[in-house]
Amino acid sequence: MANRNHLFGKTSDAGTASDGPGRQVEILFHTVAVEQRRRFHKPQVIAPHRHHFWQLEIAEGTFELLGEGGGALLKLRRGDVLLLPPGAWHGFVYPARGERWQSVKFHFRGAAVRPPEPWLLPPTPFLAAWRRCLCLLLEEGDAVSKEALAALLKSLLVKVCEQSQAREEPEPVRRAWSYIRGNSGRRITVAETARAAGVAGGYLATLFKQATGRTVKEAIDRERMERARQMLRYADLPITRIAEELDFPDIFAFSRYFKRYEGVPPREFRRAEKKMEQER
Repeated sequence: MANRNHLFGKTSDAGTASDGPGRQVEILFHTVAVEQRRRFHKPQVIAPHRHHFWQLEIAEGTFELLGEGGGALLKLRRGDVLLLPPGAWHGFVYPARGERWQSVKFHFRGAAVRPPEPWLLPPTPFLAAWRRCLCLLLEEGDAVSKEALAALLKSLLVKVCEQSQAREEPEPVRRAWSYIRGNSGRRITVAETARAAGVAGGYLATLFKQATGRTVKEAIDRERMERARQMLRYADLPITRIAEELDFPDIFAFSRYFKRYEGVPPREFRRAEKKMEQER
């Protein structure tokens, strides 16, 4: 459970911000809150879900973001700003010690800003200043100005739109992603991926790193690990069979690989997941 200090929370609460001469961007607030999660004797899990409004999360502690299947996508730390567009699957795992975060849920009309997935905004001087302004506004409590908050959100979304357009992936990178995700769990190589993308390996490596911030090998390993987690959670198969399905030569190779990325061997991971599921 969380203690929520709702500043306002009706979909009729609105504010506007100018988006150039003669044009208004409308912000319809769903919920604006400062939330404090209580301390528990075990971590708390919010199951993956999605909704029709935008959600902005400002972390003041550490917690994990979950994807559609329940797999961990990333770990948020103090100061991170996460933007969740309408329809994006997301869940959270909160540590037992309790955390505080700020949450703004809203509808946005009047401009085409739509990142395709949950987006951890890159740390920049602009974002740091923006976050400080938001925190100061929310400290006003019930007296917070909806118009000021709308203008602040609008400034962030315009910046997000610019960054989204700037980070459009080149066609070889999109083909590489398609091949990696289409072969999720298989033991594929960087050379195979480059051939599927129709470019030389070195050229793909450069493009991929520039576009995604990670190497092709890191992307392959991430997809393979996510497939492993899903099978350990939901597939009623022995771990030896899962190792075979994931193209590992034996269970020992699979255990070493899994532990290197997850920190625990697959058997321990499965045991912990089942225990957590029983306790929910």
